[in-house]
Amino acid sequence: MSPTVSVQSDAAGLFVRARALRQAWEEFFVSGAVLPFVRPTIARSWLRSRQLGIQPSLQPHPIERGLERLLNSELRQLLVRASEHVIDRLVDLTDGSSLTCTLTDADGLILVQRGNARRLAESEHIGVVPGTRWAELDVGTNGIGTALASRQTMQVFAAEHYCETFHDTTCTAALVRHPITRQAIGVFDITNGYAEPPTNVLALATQAASLVEREIQRLLVASDERLLVALAAGRNDLAAYAIDLDGRHTIANRGATAILAPEDYAALWGYIRRTAEDPQERVFTHVLKSGQMVAVRVNTVMAGEEPVGALVVVRENRRRRSAGPGASRAVARPGARLPAFERADSHHR
Repeated sequence: MSPTVSVQSDAAGLFVRARALRQAWEEFFVSGAVLPFVRPTIARSWLRSRQLGIQPSLQPHPIERGLERLLNSELRQLLVRASEHVIDRLVDLTDGSSLTCTLTDADGLILVQRGNARRLAESEHIGVVPGTRWAELDVGTNGIGTALASRQTMQVFAAEHYCETFHDTTCTAALVRHPITRQAIGVFDITNGYAEPPTNVLALATQAASLVEREIQRLLVASDERLLVALAAGRNDLAAYAIDLDGRHTIANRGATAILAPEDYAALWGYIRRTAEDPQERVFTHVLKSGQMVAVRVNTVMAGEEPVGALVVVRENRRRRSAGPGASRAVARPGARLPAFERADSHHR
């Protein structure tokens, strides 16, 4: 893990430090020089922001185009689901404080925002709302953007912010990393007035990010477990495979690997993907690359109330072969969903 960069100061020194940083910020925009007491991570971020042409006054931030499509991506949905209980607990824990909690993706796109009603209203007034992006290339030095740019937890205090609008705040932003790849996939930010910082805000942000990571891992494992157990619960004499709803994880039994070519998995994927939209059993005929006609049954695999993948069973179709390989005729019929299953692992296709 990268080191944490934070502001350590007692309450008596906060106003003094804020005034000094304001002077340093003004000097930077007058002469381009960074005064020596400015922290190196902040100095580097100021220089990057200037090179990007960021203005010191906040510019309008429109909602991202194609926001609905962006929010429906698997990774962003996973981030939001994993953060729900963490944010609920943190909001309850800090009730009555001036804190707000913000979850973003790896591009600084705000996904969730909760906390103090007055501060949220102020944020809305200046355009800091879900669907807007706050990377360094959008707004210069800030907790979210600088944490992503420097790949470490950041605490940005008062006039360390590049945009003057945020000089009355402290932003503490902890990276949320993928539990397997350890790549940054989001940021958990806590914002408060710089003159009233809770002493444990840095610990709160880092712990919240850690809890989100732990929940992501649990959700990923739970999804793969259910796929494997769904496959194991089927008949051994039938070709079958389980696949997640993103098409990235496939677990096949020996029967499936014996008769299905990579092209067959690709051809069947369109039907499987539609099971998420209408999670009922689907049965259709399909001609494999080998020319063999088969009957295909697709059932949605559920984790509680959430669809996590599909179980695909392929058996010989004794009817006459169709005109050519790859032709499919979907014959959907209603059926019972598979039950939720328990732990297991999967491998990449």
